This record gives sequence, structure tokens and C-alpha cells, in this order.
Amino acid sequence: MNKKNIIILASALATIFFAYIAFCYWQSYKNDEPYELSSIQPLEKEYLLGDRIKLSATIISPLHNIPNEALFSNGEGIMKFTSTDISLSGIGFKHLKWDVSIIVKPFRLGMLEPGAFDVRYNYKDLNKILNIKIPKIKIISQGAKSDKLELAEKINLSFYDKVAQFAKKYKYWLISALIATLSILTYFIVKYIKREKKLPPPIPAWQIALDEICTIRKNIKENKISNEKAVSLLTDSVRVFLEQEFEINAPAQTTKEFLQNLNNENSPLNQNNRDFLKEFILSAEFIKFANSTADENILDEALDNAEKLVLQSKKTELNEVK
Repeated sequence: MNKKNIIILASALATIFFAYIAFCYWQSYKNDEPYELSSIQPLEKEYLLGDRIKLSATIISPLHNIPNEALFSNGEGIMKFTSTDISLSGIGFKHLKWDVSIIVKPFRLGMLEPGAFDVRYNYKDLNKILNIKIPKIKIISQGAKSDKLELAEKINLSFYDKVAQFAKKYKYWLISALIATLSILTYFIVKYIKREKKLPPPIPAWQIALDEICTIRKNIKENKISNEKAVSLLTDSVRVFLEQEFEINAPAQTTKEFLQNLNNENSPLNQNNRDFLKEFILSAEFIKFANSTADENILDEALDNAEKLVLQSKKTELNEVK
């Protein structure tokens, strides 16, 4: 086969390939199918209190349909550690794959619902939302071990004995394979570092707190949550804000203990902030013992005190910068 025939054959194959791509894109646009969920991570697992946990989901979209945005609603006892990220992870002839992820941090013990992703996209000229609920995870205290973890350790011990015998028998082959693997990994790591993209800047703590307080207030007016749950969500939001604003690391403390400790003389908060915090704690505690019919005014006061605490701390931060 001469050079001219090779060029003709290559051109014909390229034409067929791009024609097939165009046909798949046209079929995708014509059918306009809705988004589908491919996988969720993590599945039900155990974590230590204060661990950083990556939550992610993989979704499939039509070839022509790109998602508008992805949001994450955290559950009780869970704080956001980064903003929500959505990125293209795969391209097929008839679909695209997207990875949605966020890193969170638990500060309560027991079975927790981490939250859910909301992926917004267009479908048949309408705005649609794909809701992805993350399965429950179990949070245990520092040093505590469940039956599953102890059983896993026993299994690992017997497994390690077998691995040691295998390594002793084939050590030279393993060393050669390790050198080859390290060489390949080094190549891909260098390649990845050069293409690494910058992470989006973190959302300011005061902005997250004000948004969550606004959401709680809206849900109360629409009767979507009870007053008791509203107080729980509100104290969690204030706790997360104070942790991030004043760089306090207390993963083993409950929210109630955390807020009470910040109200003493050794607190990093100034006197004005401690006064606001004291009013907020009193309002939140009173709601637990009030009748449901008398909760509205007290709950409004607790929400107002929480906003005052956030805004007062924000102003203090800005003044220090100046």
C-alpha cells in the first residue's frame, strides 16, 4: 500500500469517526434524556469524630447537556469543610460523566445523615434538579472500636502472614515490579502536577452562617421543620461559624459544651461577642422547655441573636484588617 492510499484510508476512517460523533450528538440532542445517578461514595462506613470525609457522586448526562450548578445541603452534626465541586470525569459516545464532591467534617456521635447534593440542569427547556442523598455514616469517638473493626483487624493479621510468605518467596520479582511501578507513577505524578488546577476559594465562615440562618428562618415560616429541629440546626450553624472564625479545634466536644466554654473569661471572644453568645444560649435553652404555641417569639429572638453574633464577629474581623 503506497503513501497516497494510506492517506486516503486514514481520511476515510477519520471522516467516519467524526460523522459517528456528530450522529451521537444529534441523537442526544433529539432524545434529550434526563440525568442518571451512576454511583455514590462513601457507602455506609465508620469514621472517627472530627475526621475529614469526602462525599462524592458520579452522574451521567446526555452528550449535549452540561449541568448548571451543584449545591450541597449538610445534615445535622455535619459541617462543610470545602465548597461543592463538579467536574467532568468521562466522555462517551452518547453520554458524559460528572463527579460531584465535597469534604465534610462530623462533630456528633452516632449514625448521621451527611446531607444531599442538588445538581441543577435543563431538561426539555425546563430547569430540573437531580437530588442525590448520601447514605448514613457512623461516627465513633476517639479510641472506640466497633465489632466490625475488631473483626477486620483479625482478618488483616492472617492476611499479612500470607503476604509475608509470598514476599519472601518472590522478593526479586517484587523489587523489579516495584521499580517499574514507581517509574510509571513518577511519570504520571509529574504529568498530573503540571495539569493540576487551582481549588476554588473557600466560602467565608460568616457567609455560610448567615445563609444557613436565613434558610432556617425560611423553613420555619413555611412549616417545613419543627421548632426543636430549628434550634438544633441553629446551634450547629453557630458552632461551626465560631470554630472557623476563631480557629478553634474541639472535635470531641458536643455543641452545648462548645458554646458554654466560649462564654467564660478565657474565651477568645471579646466581651460584646460573649454577651451576644449568652443571649443566644439562653434563648435556645428556653425553647426546649416552652410550649410549641409560645415558641415563635422566642425562636425569632434566638435567630436574631445568632445573626447579631455573626455580624458582630464579622465587623471585628474587618476592623482588625483595617
